[in-house]
Amino acid sequence: MSVLTYPLSIKFKVWALTNQFSITGADGSMVAYIKQKAFKLKDDVQVFSDEKMNHQIFSIKADRVIDFSARFTIKNDSDQEMGSIKRDGMKSLWRIHYNVTSENNTNYTIQEHNPWIRFLDSVLAELPLIGILSAYVLQPVYDVKTADGTVVMNMKKMPSLLGRYFTINRPVDIDDREEELIMLSLMMVVLLERAKG
Repeated sequence: MSVLTYPLSIKFKVWALTNQFSITGADGSMVAYIKQKAFKLKDDVQVFSDEKMNHQIFSIKADRVIDFSARFTIKNDSDQEMGSIKRDGMKSLWRIHYNVTSENNTNYTIQEHNPWIRFLDSVLAELPLIGILSAYVLQPVYDVKTADGTVVMNMKKMPSLLGRYFTINRPVDIDDREEELIMLSLMMVVLLERAKG
């Protein structure tokens, strides 16, 4: 993967049969193109170098059918495991919580910055017109933290009716391999949480 220029922009493809989205850097360069395989009992996500999908650079696969506490293994194009991400089912009942573990056993957590935003969004989404407005006003933020609580990356949903746009920022410098793992983990979070509404 090339040098990443922040903020990164995520844009979902509308009307595709499966979840597909592109990630571009602040300079407009393509970082990756993500496609979730259709009709799979276990989540299977392919990450390509561009929208033509000729060169797969990463894969993310679930270890089970039900994703409440599924572990997603992240591998590079040489089929080497880079790490994994797992949703903490009990902790996620109120505040979305994922655990990320790298190949060298460095641990990160991905959490909602403010769980009230998701709560209000789910309530207001049931109300005509107000539900549409909430899609533009209530924007969740997901923080990626180290064991000591340092935020190393965050992802924010941007205003849009269909939840098509997200941005990723990196407030501190981190190792390139860890950066790739965290970014891929955030891709999985956006797929899972977007599917839940």
